[in-house]
Amino acid sequence: MHERGVAADLVRSAGVVAVEQGAARVRVMRVEIGAASHIDAESLAAQVSWHARGTIVEGAEVIVERRVLPLGATPTRDDERVMLLSVDLEE
Repeated sequence: MHERGVAADLVRSAGVVAVEQGAARVRVMRVEIGAASHIDAESLAAQVSWHARGTIVEGAEVIVERRVLPLGATPTRDDERVMLLSVDLEE
Protein backbone atom coordinates (compact mmCIF):
# COMPACT_ATOMS: atom_id res chain seq x y z
CA MET A 1 0.00 0.00 0.00
CA HIS A 2 1.76 3.13 -1.26
CA GLU A 3 -0.62 5.42 0.60
CA ARG A 4 0.79 4.52 4.02
CA GLY A 5 4.32 5.79 3.40
CA VAL A 6 3.15 8.82 1.46
CA ALA A 7 0.71 9.73 4.25
CA ALA A 8 3.42 9.46 6.90
CA ASP A 9 5.64 11.82 4.88
CA LEU A 10 2.80 14.30 4.39
CA VAL A 11 1.95 14.35 8.11
CA ARG A 12 5.62 14.81 8.98
CA SER A 13 5.99 17.70 6.50
CA ALA A 14 2.81 19.44 7.68
CA GLY A 15 3.93 19.05 11.29
CA VAL A 16 7.31 20.60 10.54
CA VAL A 17 5.63 23.59 8.88
CA ALA A 18 3.33 24.04 11.89
CA VAL A 19 6.14 23.87 14.42
CA GLU A 20 8.35 26.24 12.40
CA GLN A 21 5.47 28.73 12.23
CA GLY A 22 4.67 28.40 15.94
CA ALA A 23 1.15 27.14 15.23
CA ALA A 24 -1.05 25.32 17.73
CA ARG A 25 -2.23 22.84 15.10
CA VAL A 26 -2.77 22.14 11.41
CA ARG A 27 -6.36 22.90 10.34
CA VAL A 28 -6.23 21.99 6.63
CA MET A 29 -3.77 20.16 4.39
CA ARG A 30 -4.06 20.50 0.60
CA VAL A 31 -2.44 17.64 -1.29
CA GLU A 32 -2.02 17.11 -5.02
CA ILE A 33 -1.81 13.66 -6.56
CA GLY A 34 -0.11 13.47 -9.95
CA ALA A 35 -2.18 12.33 -12.92
CA ALA A 36 -0.08 9.18 -13.39
CA SER A 37 0.11 8.30 -9.69
CA HIS A 38 -1.53 5.11 -8.53
CA ILE A 39 -2.42 6.64 -5.16
CA ASP A 40 -6.10 6.43 -4.18
CA ALA A 41 -7.32 9.78 -2.83
CA GLU A 42 -9.70 8.31 -0.22
CA SER A 43 -7.13 5.84 1.06
CA LEU A 44 -4.53 8.58 1.26
CA ALA A 45 -6.84 10.84 3.29
CA ALA A 46 -7.66 7.96 5.65
CA GLN A 47 -3.99 7.13 6.11
CA VAL A 48 -3.14 10.78 6.79
CA SER A 49 -5.80 10.83 9.52
CA TRP A 50 -4.40 7.64 11.02
CA HIS A 51 -0.78 8.86 10.98
CA ALA A 52 -1.80 12.24 12.39
CA ARG A 53 -3.20 10.77 15.63
CA GLY A 54 -1.45 12.25 18.62
CA THR A 55 0.36 14.90 16.55
CA ILE A 56 -0.12 18.59 15.82
CA VAL A 57 -1.80 17.45 12.58
CA GLU A 58 -4.54 15.41 14.29
CA GLY A 59 -8.02 16.49 13.19
CA ALA A 60 -6.82 18.38 10.12
CA GLU A 61 -9.08 18.42 7.09
CA VAL A 62 -7.33 16.72 4.18
CA ILE A 63 -8.19 18.07 0.75
CA VAL A 64 -6.84 15.87 -2.04
CA GLU A 65 -6.77 17.09 -5.64
CA ARG A 66 -5.82 14.90 -8.57
CA ARG A 67 -3.97 16.63 -11.36
CA VAL A 68 -5.40 15.89 -14.77
CA LEU A 69 -3.17 14.99 -17.68
CA PRO A 70 -4.09 16.97 -20.80
CA LEU A 71 -5.56 14.86 -23.60
CA GLY A 72 -2.79 13.32 -25.69
CA ALA A 73 -0.03 14.33 -23.26
CA THR A 74 2.63 11.84 -22.29
CA PRO A 75 3.02 11.44 -18.53
CA THR A 76 6.32 12.57 -17.04
CA ARG A 77 7.96 11.69 -13.75
CA ASP A 78 6.29 14.76 -12.21
CA ASP A 79 2.89 13.24 -13.00
CA GLU A 80 3.65 10.40 -10.56
CA ARG A 81 4.28 12.73 -7.60
CA VAL A 82 2.22 13.46 -4.53
CA MET A 83 2.84 16.95 -3.17
CA LEU A 84 1.82 18.89 -0.10
CA LEU A 85 0.49 22.08 -1.69
CA SER A 86 -0.42 24.08 1.41
CA VAL A 87 -1.04 23.91 5.12
CA ASP A 88 -3.57 26.13 6.91
CA LEU A 89 -2.60 26.65 10.53
CA GLU A 90 -4.33 27.61 13.75
CA GLU A 91 -2.31 29.83 16.02
